[in-house]
Amino acid sequence: MRILHWAETYLPIIGGGEIFIQNLTESLEEKGHQNFIFSNPVSGLVDREKIGSSTVFRHPFQSTILRRDLSSILRLEKHLISLVRDINPDVVHLHTFLGGAFFYLKLRKTNPVRTIFSTHIPIHTSGTGIDMLGKVVGNVDAVAAISAAMKDEILTRFPEVSGRTVIILNSLPIPSQSPTNIELSFPVFLMLGRLVAEKGGAEFISAFSAVVKEVPDAKAIVAGDGPERENLLQKVRALGIQEHVNFTGWIPPEDVPALLNRVACVVVPSFYESFGLVALQAMQMGRPVIASDVGGLPEMVTHGKTGLLVPPGNPETLAKAMLELAKDSQKANALGQAAAVKASTEFSWESCVSSYLALYQEIR
Repeated sequence: MRILHWAETYLPIIGGGEIFIQNLTESLEEKGHQNFIFSNPVSGLVDREKIGSSTVFRHPFQSTILRRDLSSILRLEKHLISLVRDINPDVVHLHTFLGGAFFYLKLRKTNPVRTIFSTHIPIHTSGTGIDMLGKVVGNVDAVAAISAAMKDEILTRFPEVSGRTVIILNSLPIPSQSPTNIELSFPVFLMLGRLVAEKGGAEFISAFSAVVKEVPDAKAIVAGDGPERENLLQKVRALGIQEHVNFTGWIPPEDVPALLNRVACVVVPSFYESFGLVALQAMQMGRPVIASDVGGLPEMVTHGKTGLLVPPGNPETLAKAMLELAKDSQKANALGQAAAVKASTEFSWESCVSSYLALYQEIR
């Protein structure tokens, strides 16, 4: 099967959606399928290249529309029609899709290839944005929700697609590296991902400063990058906890398991997550997760069994949860072990890939 994946962004940009698509295409290739990827451009990179086994095409979908230059729009539209005709995909899989919506809808008229839609981020759009997304969702053959929470959100916005919507839980391959026991002599708390306001970095820093007052040997790692980085650095300096917090920048996906083996707990204080792949990565490595009780996170983190759930935007409650694990090695290890079992059974990577393949076959 020839599968065209159409995403907002792709590698080398690192995020949950990009990592998922990379692993999905690699697994599909192993099963004998060929993958092509459309995404928006990345500064300094060529417009066409091989990443792994997939051919990646980068086109300025969003910027072309924003410029409102008709000749540029028509030129890109014509190029895409020709390119898709050459690729001749059996299925198009739209991932986290809005920037290229206009061009997809134009393409659909000239080449009605079978299409599924899935999104790795919340649907935070309104006005013309939600209208355009509604047209996309209304034109596809199936919608794959990555969590029950995401399905609820999609059907709240677009109830007309209820008969075409299924849940395919997100997942990732189990790392080859084995989890280590959790050590609390010097408890290390990790926040991993994009540094944007909605990920709750400020709340994490505030909570951790309270932890340090009771556990002076505690450390925090902030792994990732984004527009909030400088604000978080200033907050750390203002609280006087610079010696306790390490900002690492982006961590290559292949190095994440080793990083997880160095920490006692992973904190996901987001204000919303459609799924939360970071939480799953932590669970796969036997780490308890303290997560906001929002979106898809409670589907992974069972409070008191595989981790702890806290209300979003509440540093005081978050600090209490962090202290609870920092002071109880037995509980931290028990939660981590249960998390690893749940990750491998309820969030099987093979099941995820097989479900997408079955859906591709169903709509063909």
